[in-house]
Amino acid sequence: MAGQGRVPDGQGLFDPVQIAWLAPGVVDDLDPANADLLAPGETSYADPLGERGVTLRPWHPADAQAMRGLLDDRALWTHLPEPFPEPMDLDTAQQMIAAANGGDHHVVRAVCADGRPVGQVRLAYGHTAEAVAEAEISYWLGRDAWGKGLGRALVAAAADRAFANAPGLLRLVAKVRPDNTASRRCLEAAGFAPIAPPEPDQFPDWAWFGLRRQDARQRHA
Repeated sequence: MAGQGRVPDGQGLFDPVQIAWLAPGVVDDLDPANADLLAPGETSYADPLGERGVTLRPWHPADAQAMRGLLDDRALWTHLPEPFPEPMDLDTAQQMIAAANGGDHHVVRAVCADGRPVGQVRLAYGHTAEAVAEAEISYWLGRDAWGKGLGRALVAAAADRAFANAPGLLRLVAKVRPDNTASRRCLEAAGFAPIAPPEPDQFPDWAWFGLRRQDARQRHA
């Protein structure tokens, strides 16, 4: 992306990864902020979401009522790391939408079937350059979308898109509650395998799974 020598005007930035000076304003394609990691990736295999007519898009303020309806369900929250927000009202939904769209270290998308939100998928990165090589995927679906195979399609498609769109991404990780068999099966179907907790003091009682870039490629070989 750049030559080995110093930028002539001396205003460049030295990139230790490429061992080169970069011109001012150059876009780093390893920075997840420079790509929509959950957009359809340029791949040679079918996208399981596209085959189902399911799309991913940002949450809109107008989705607050739909989000409230999906998340006003205690059964769904038994599988999430956060406690049930009581009351689950429009104000809470609006705050969640603002948080989903406001972070610079995550990518959050509403999962839409027939144009209607039915769930969410999120990729979260750390705040350091080294952390860009790994991202955590998390997801949830409203009760009406359970048991239809959408979770498996969502995890597989999100993983494929992330690796296709982020050249610097080397591994995806995910955590599930030990008794959440359905989510575990979604991960395993997408090629994820059990791993030790990336940070032993973070959610040590949860089951952790990981998918490396090379294993994702092999799944499509």
